[in-house]
Amino acid sequence: MEEYFYKLALQKSPIGYAYHQIILDEAGKPVDYKYIDINPAFREMTGLYQTDIIGKTVTELFPGIIEDDFDWIGLYGDIALNGGEKSFEEFSSHFNRWYEVNVFSPEKNHFVTFFTDISERKESLDRLRESEENLRITLHSIGDAVIVTDADGMVKRMNSMAEEYTGWKMAEAGDRPLSDIFKIVNAHSGDTVENPIEKVIKTGLIVGLANHTVLIDKYGNNRQIADSAAPIMDDAKSIKGVVLVFRDVTEDYKRKEEIRMLAKFPSENPNPVMRIKPDGELLYSNQPANAIIETSSGKMIDSEWHKILIECLRRGKTMEIEEKIGENIFSFSFSPIVERGYVNVYGIDITERIKAEKKLRESEARLKKAQQYAHVGSWTWNIKTNELEWSDEMFRIFGVEKKEHLILQDVIAQAIHPEDREKVEQSNISVAMDKKPIPLEYRIIWPDKSIHVVWAQAGELLEDSEGNPCMLSGYVQDITDRKKVEEELRENRERLAMAVNSVKLGIWEQDLITKRVEWNEFMYQIYDADKDTFDPAYSNILDFTHPDDKERILKEIENVMETGQDHETQMRIITLTGQTRYIRAYAHVHQFIDGKPAKIMGVNTDITDQVSAYNTIIRNQRLNAIGEFASGVAHDFNNSLESILGNIELMLPAPEISAEFKENLSSMKKSVLDAAARIRKLQSFNKPLSGQRNYSPIQMNHVVNDVIAQTRPIWKDTAEQKGIYFKIDKNMSDIPLIRGDENELRSVLYNLIKNAIEAMPNGGTIYLSTGHDGKDVIVRVRDTGMGMDEETVKKMFQPYFTTKGFESGRGLGMSGVLSVIKAHDGEIFVERTTQGEGTVIQFRIPIAAEQTRPEQRETLNTSTEVKLKVLWVDDEVSIRRLGQRRLKMLGHDTDIAGNGGEALELMKINRYDLIITDIGMPVMNGWQFASRIRDEYGESIPIAVLSGGGGDQIGDLNKPQTINYILKKPIETNELTRVLNEISARKRHEPV
Repeated sequence: MEEYFYKLALQKSPIGYAYHQIILDEAGKPVDYKYIDINPAFREMTGLYQTDIIGKTVTELFPGIIEDDFDWIGLYGDIALNGGEKSFEEFSSHFNRWYEVNVFSPEKNHFVTFFTDISERKESLDRLRESEENLRITLHSIGDAVIVTDADGMVKRMNSMAEEYTGWKMAEAGDRPLSDIFKIVNAHSGDTVENPIEKVIKTGLIVGLANHTVLIDKYGNNRQIADSAAPIMDDAKSIKGVVLVFRDVTEDYKRKEEIRMLAKFPSENPNPVMRIKPDGELLYSNQPANAIIETSSGKMIDSEWHKILIECLRRGKTMEIEEKIGENIFSFSFSPIVERGYVNVYGIDITERIKAEKKLRESEARLKKAQQYAHVGSWTWNIKTNELEWSDEMFRIFGVEKKEHLILQDVIAQAIHPEDREKVEQSNISVAMDKKPIPLEYRIIWPDKSIHVVWAQAGELLEDSEGNPCMLSGYVQDITDRKKVEEELRENRERLAMAVNSVKLGIWEQDLITKRVEWNEFMYQIYDADKDTFDPAYSNILDFTHPDDKERILKEIENVMETGQDHETQMRIITLTGQTRYIRAYAHVHQFIDGKPAKIMGVNTDITDQVSAYNTIIRNQRLNAIGEFASGVAHDFNNSLESILGNIELMLPAPEISAEFKENLSSMKKSVLDAAARIRKLQSFNKPLSGQRNYSPIQMNHVVNDVIAQTRPIWKDTAEQKGIYFKIDKNMSDIPLIRGDENELRSVLYNLIKNAIEAMPNGGTIYLSTGHDGKDVIVRVRDTGMGMDEETVKKMFQPYFTTKGFESGRGLGMSGVLSVIKAHDGEIFVERTTQGEGTVIQFRIPIAAEQTRPEQRETLNTSTEVKLKVLWVDDEVSIRRLGQRRLKMLGHDTDIAGNGGEALELMKINRYDLIITDIGMPVMNGWQFASRIRDEYGESIPIAVLSGGGGDQIGDLNKPQTINYILKKPIETNELTRVLNEISARKRHEPV
């Protein structure tokens, strides 16, 4: 039941879980890893199902992972080989997502990952940073100077123009009072002017400067300015700060002064003044005219000016032209004095004005661009006519084409969300009636029906001569993206709260100065503490720490206090109720005073269940490891057995060998077949059976006698050479037959006798007995050896458990024994064991329903009436040559080839009755070769494939439809003869 809950916890966890095995190259370097288990959260985060990835490697699933910027395999390999634990955030290019990953190794060469998708959080932070950057760009793109303060009048932001006008850099002006930076006086009296920020904070209204205001910069330089200050309000209408916008109007005042100077007597005027007759003669020119235009009284003007002069007198109206003289630009006004018959010409240098206008146009362009960046549009409402004037960005904000005439009611009816129209109209009425513009947030509907959110702020309100509101200006900002981010942040906070609740994270904070400690409710649960009576401020973490972990945890705490760095650890605690639990603890210092940690916060997670679950999972994964191991060596092992068995069967029929030698060869043959059976058993270990087993009636006494003979070298010959003596004492009753696999059952007894010998390093007696109880055949194996302790008895049938050390054994023998006995519907157990006195192991197998004695296997007739032409294909030289010799012994003509290409060339010049081919070959494997034969020769040629990799090699590839026979290595002559006889019989009945 406990294991069920552990698995259920993993299945229900919202955190992605995956268990892997690292794969090493020959040098022991991690080169890949394999997926062993995942939970549903993994599938939801990645879209990958168990059936898609279990048993596959990461390079099979994601071939490009080797080129990934992040070394996933290297990091996981280090954890799997060296242990430890690591948490990190990383972007996965394959899933295009950000993940927070926690990885650790529960067992060497294995690792577990827990991960959470944090892409939305990352994207929210990126959008916030982008919004912040857009604001910065906006401020620095505006041609006017901008200063932003908080509600206390402290400077928080300045753009480059404000730095230029005030002489202060933002780095030095930040968090200083605005009065230190923005010093203004009256241009005429020199008296200090009230700072507009203070008035805005007091009234909450937009405030503008009076005329003739001078700004004195940091270095004492003066410039004439005009400005306005507006409040920054939150949703609750509370003032959070002030925006001050001002510009240099010094040149405007200069131009006004120049115009005033035109009224002076011409000789005193610093600008050119001339009087010209209709014929073009210059009657008068003052000194500036003579210097600038290089003329004097009595001279004639040029033809272009003369044309203007004549046209001016004809019309009787003043005409103006602009003309560049040298590097400067002048504006000349031709004023006709018709009754006197001449024209007065007044000139003014407008070079600076032209430059200022150009600068203003550029500033306006930058302002438009800045509005576009910040999604801020400006508007003006004519209250009397209800007409609106919009900036370009307003049209973009409302998603409509630009047009000249807009009516307020039309905009409200067409663009404002129906649920927000009333509050927009009420706001307009409040402006018109109460003269109190207030910020407003509302929704608009685009022509494509999409909904957007805007924030509107009214600005300057103008009144007519009677004091009635007539014109209102303001700003609108598209805050759709910001609202989405806010909503995403809210959802993220809710998800975080759900995550904390779902995985029961204990969150704590400690003020090291005041000693105040705060715990969330899960901290109390982890430590079994009563929230109403237990005060964490009066406890020490070491009071809960397991005695074996205290010294390590104390050093880690001291390190955190010295360095202030984040720290993560795993430890055991003893709760207030005496329970021992495993805790993963993370600590983060988030406040320092004088370089020393002042506040620490952290997260504690109860991983007791996880640790137990991991141990259970690891034990279960060991079963799969046997199948993996066997599949890796089956092909080579079976090739070796094929060579041994083939040579034995070639020697057995030889008439010149003695009967004793034949008996030895027969014993060797049985050992080879037993070994092949063991390989098949390991290959099928922990896998569902495919089809029904081909069991036959067996006399267990014969099996016992065979194994005693097979094991003679280890209990007699080899042992006695070392001066160690063993005795075999057998007591076999007359027992009924059982059904089973004789080779597999011999492997069971072989392992039991071998273990008994190893339990008696100084020699002893092995007692073998057989009997039955009417239901089961019972076999006992008893030794007089060392015996086993209770822990060994519990684990002896577990894969990879061994008491001999890894150099002497792999711990797979007894797990294989258990598998064989279970496959025969039997049971095996330790009947009795005493340390120093020996062990008795008993196994039982059900009695067969039919009690027909097994006859000696019929030897197939190896003679043939039809001699076959056979082609044997195998990349192993020894295997194909052995096959040729065996077929020759059976009376058939045989060619051999090392691969499919060579075989196809031979088939062009020879006609074959049978093709025998290995499956695993370079260049062209057996399945590809068989497909080529079917494509080129059809179904006329029988094909037999040789499988050295067991059923997996055949079944997994799903190719048997292209072949006629399957010969499993090592090949018995009887099986080979059966195939040859079948083909021979078929050919015998074919028409000639």
